[in-house]
Amino acid sequence: MIIYILRRLLLLIITLFLLSLVSFSLSYFTPDAPLEGAALSDAWWFWFKGMLQFDFGVSSTNGQ
Repeated sequence: MIIYILRRLLLLIITLFLLSLVSFSLSYFTPDAPLEGAALSDAWWFWFKGMLQFDFGVSSTNGQ
């Protein structure tokens, strides 16, 4: 039972990591993205701070 729970937790962690990678890629690599042209480390830090505040790029990034 413990192994089953650990496997599910590992799957959850991997899934969350991949979803955050996709989310960051969409905010950094698309042509009209607010982070387009920024240094990769600065863009990642900006994106991470937004995720910590549960800001998904609507209000603070484009002013809407």
